[in-house]
Amino acid sequence: MERFERIVNNFGKKDILVIGDIYLEEYISGKMTGIASEVPHPVIELRERKYYLGAAGHVAATLRTLGFNSHIIGLIGHDSSGKILFDQLQAQKINIDGVYIHEEMKNNTHLRIIVHQPNSYNQEILRIDTPEPSHFNSEWQTKLLNIVKEKIEDVAAVIVLDKQAKLLNEKFVRQIHELARTHKKLIIGDSDKSRELFEKFDVIVCNEHEAAETTKILIDNLENLEQAGKKLLDNLQVSNVVITRGLQGMSIFTNTNHPVHLSTHPQEIYDVTGAGETVTATIAAALVSGASIVEAGRLANYAAGYAVSHPGLTLVSKNDLLHQIRLERAQLDAEKVVSVDELKKIIEKLKKQGKSVAWTNGCFDLMHVGHILYLKDARAQGDLLVVGLNSDESVRMLKGPNRPIVEETQRAKLLASLWCVDYVVIFFDKSPYKVIQYLQPDVYIKGGDYTIDTINQEERRLVEGYGGRIAIVPGIDGMSTTNLIQRILEVGSAEKTEKH
Repeated sequence: MERFERIVNNFGKKDILVIGDIYLEEYISGKMTGIASEVPHPVIELRERKYYLGAAGHVAATLRTLGFNSHIIGLIGHDSSGKILFDQLQAQKINIDGVYIHEEMKNNTHLRIIVHQPNSYNQEILRIDTPEPSHFNSEWQTKLLNIVKEKIEDVAAVIVLDKQAKLLNEKFVRQIHELARTHKKLIIGDSDKSRELFEKFDVIVCNEHEAAETTKILIDNLENLEQAGKKLLDNLQVSNVVITRGLQGMSIFTNTNHPVHLSTHPQEIYDVTGAGETVTATIAAALVSGASIVEAGRLANYAAGYAVSHPGLTLVSKNDLLHQIRLERAQLDAEKVVSVDELKKIIEKLKKQGKSVAWTNGCFDLMHVGHILYLKDARAQGDLLVVGLNSDESVRMLKGPNRPIVEETQRAKLLASLWCVDYVVIFFDKSPYKVIQYLQPDVYIKGGDYTIDTINQEERRLVEGYGGRIAIVPGIDGMSTTNLIQRILEVGSAEKTEKH
């Protein structure tokens, strides 16, 4: 968690450019007072009218509240909605040098009518959209491209957002991509309809429905999801694919590692509008601030979780994100170390939600970097990672009377502090056989100093017998607690000799 705080505290040191469709989101809310006598529809007493930046505007505004200077390039209509949009962009202090007013264009607007219900959730009863505009001629795209050329040197990343307002076409996006590549800038794409526009981008962001639409794969289980993610990687030749999955979190696909499935952070869902744009903005913010794609995904999960728990298109601030991280850390530290029976109930609930449970075990005495890297890789094998920890008594049975160096509750707390560890359970036998038999995790993981033939064969038969998967995760040569203890003894002996 400290790593995430460092990344977030690094936000805002670079500028980010957003190119794409700019929408106006209008919310009209009020109280239902009855049914009209002349026609059977509800009568709403107006209480509030709010305006929000949507699409590329919401991405740019989120980047601002996360601490960045954001620049936006796009078109807005010459109408009353366009005037409101222009005012909203200025109010958020977004750089609008690249925003042009199109005299003949009706602004892209979503109008939502919300009814306040006493002792209940507010309910959206109607949404009104403006018609899709026609394709824009090349003259407009040339103007916008010239602005991109002016700004590309001064930004760290380019976000291209396509909401099917007909601003972006293949040629225009290809020219933007070439500029980003020439100037070695990160480029991220997010499209409602045309993921094919983003060939060879660094990152594309889409949801499950959009991924299924593009790949023609029905995503109804984890295997199909992974097939879709790989197909997007291969067909579009992109470096990273992020697929958002609503309450299931998100999945990250890269060309270099196994897919990583990130669980969402439980929230009371209030309004999911703009959640995708929040994810895209946060991923860009994190990547330009030194995060890996998986770390960026986790931060985006925090941001989206906060956004959907508030009404309207909520803008997540840097402080909001830090609060979410600290809240999660406090909850995890309190809840991660559990009994076998508590863990059984947790796993049963998670499996009903379609989550896969990965298991590994060990003494984890005197934690070192080899342990950390191993656990990080083990976490990628499932939706969550359970670590079985040898009790002090079982460590003595395995390692001798002088071990462990660190007692079990401290070892458990240290493991629980790692983001890649979801739960820790202490077991008391030499082998975790009985615990594995009771919990039946989906994936059983051992380190790279083992092979399928040298792992505990009784445990292997157990896991394979109930249909579990066995994974061997590479370790780091020379990194072991035994070697570390030996080195400490050697240093201590040398210092003692020097004193005499």
